[in-house]
Amino acid sequence: MTTPCSGQPIEEWLTNGPFGGNREADVRHLWADPQESFYRLVSLFAGIRISISIGKNPEQARHSGAMGLLDPAEYHAMRRANTQVRIESNLPGLAASLGSANIEAASQLRSGAHRLSHKDLLLVSNHRLSPILPLAQRLYPDALELFYEVPASQPMPREAGIPWQTYELAVRAQITLQGEGRNWHFPAPSPTDRLSYDASRHSQPRFDKVNQAFWADEQNHRNQDTKR
Repeated sequence: MTTPCSGQPIEEWLTNGPFGGNREADVRHLWADPQESFYRLVSLFAGIRISISIGKNPEQARHSGAMGLLDPAEYHAMRRANTQVRIESNLPGLAASLGSANIEAASQLRSGAHRLSHKDLLLVSNHRLSPILPLAQRLYPDALELFYEVPASQPMPREAGIPWQTYELAVRAQITLQGEGRNWHFPAPSPTDRLSYDASRHSQPRFDKVNQAFWADEQNHRNQDTKR
């Protein structure tokens, strides 16, 4: 488990939070609001991690007798998928006494059309996003697994002028911790950012950008322990 025991975010919280000496108005949410301050601290240790394994679905290697209690249709859909997305978090163990953690996730297929020009071998690429739904999903206490069927990417040709296609997944995830009279959404902004969650602005993921407030993405929250 990776925790921010040192570094800028935790130092920001310590300096500007209830135990720090900074009482400036622009960080009032950290030193004057105990609930908000604690929420930002929990987010620093939430450890949201996204793994994408294209062409490495472990369910395909399982024996057919390993279906267990799964619905047969769901089990065979898992085995048919060629890509597994796993979204993990420390929140269920870290904040179990604060409420239940629910993971909301969405993905889009990023298609790339590429070509090397004959003249200067300059790479020309065009990308587009399209909706894609999982064939199946599986929920664990600390993780959500999604299973997709993603088209196979083509290798780069050895000769210029020959186009080729690539495919990958863009993933967004938001975890909501529901407790008595509150809903905390993760990942929260950095400690000194005064931004508050607004359902009209932050309840839906955007795929035209990364690092969207209150949403984890496959680039900024990639699981460093897993190779794509």
